[in-house]
Amino acid sequence: MALYLVESYSHEIEHHGRTIRGVVGKPLPSCDRRSEKLYLHVVDLGPAEVAKMAVRIDDDGNKEHDRWSLPKSHFAGIVEWWVAVEGGHGWPSYPGRPLCSTCTFGADHVPRPKELGEDELTRLRGLGADLPAKA
Repeated sequence: MALYLVESYSHEIEHHGRTIRGVVGKPLPSCDRRSEKLYLHVVDLGPAEVAKMAVRIDDDGNKEHDRWSLPKSHFAGIVEWWVAVEGGHGWPSYPGRPLCSTCTFGADHVPRPKELGEDELTRLRGLGADLPAKA
């Protein structure tokens, strides 16, 4: 499974039976949602989970095209999280360019969550990030 940076409104989320603690994301100057307090978390996702992700639908049924999420049924009874299409909140104290939850686009122009690279994971370990055991 690959590791991804995701956002949520909660300090703790659950994924694959594990509670994951997040950090408060630092809003970037270009962010349209600067007033939102968002938490950043590292989760492991398999190819089947990534394939199920689509436009997030909020609690009022509105489509949030700037957020990519698993279906609502996945989050029954647990805190929801998502991948930002173009992240607006960065990991605090991350050295260099801001590390944000983000997607890449293929030839079909469909957003796909961007996997964290080994260099990014090494830096996150150094910052004390709550990473899955195999990371």
